[in-house]
Amino acid sequence: VLNQYLTELYYQVEANNKSYASNNELAVFPDQR
Repeated sequence: VLNQYLTELYYQVEANNKSYASNNELAVFPDQR
């Protein structure tokens, strides 16, 4: 059960990161470029 919860949490974080990157393609990691 815990593994399933972590998998869902990881997937949700990945989806949020992709959405954020889509909205701010050039400003995701400005200090690392």
